[in-house]
Amino acid sequence: MPRINGLQHLKIGQRVKIKGRSEPDGTFLALDITPKPGDYEAEFEGVVQRLDPERHVLRLLNRDIAVPATALIKDVTRQETGWQAIQPGDLVKVKGTYSRAYGFLPAKLKVKERRGFAIEELQGAIQSIDPEAGTLDIIGVTVRLSEKTIFEGF
Repeated sequence: MPRINGLQHLKIGQRVKIKGRSEPDGTFLALDITPKPGDYEAEFEGVVQRLDPERHVLRLLNRDIAVPATALIKDVTRQETGWQAIQPGDLVKVKGTYSRAYGFLPAKLKVKERRGFAIEELQGAIQSIDPEAGTLDIIGVTVRLSEKTIFEGF
């Protein structure tokens, strides 16, 4: 495993924002990691791959996320809306809470303005770090680091 400069800055329980890309195997390749002080919300941001409005489930970052009917949904103009405003291909941010016992529990979903490219993002507290494998776990996702991962703001 190549040496990952910056890994020493990460600590279990630390809240971080990780930009990168989801891999077909369910892992997330970290391109950029920054500390994210503040609240305890967890976030997923990416392009909706598939949508099942009847079951309130969307596929995002190669994982299915069940969004409760009580979740607040806003469209791109920040107006409160419903599932009809979400389409496959939309860029969305889903915020909620995460615990090992219950997983990710979404509370808010916001459709975001599409850019020419889509950067996927995770935010939450680090649950574990494996320096030997070059991975960490955040909100139930295994994040792979590489010698190209950029550590900013530490």
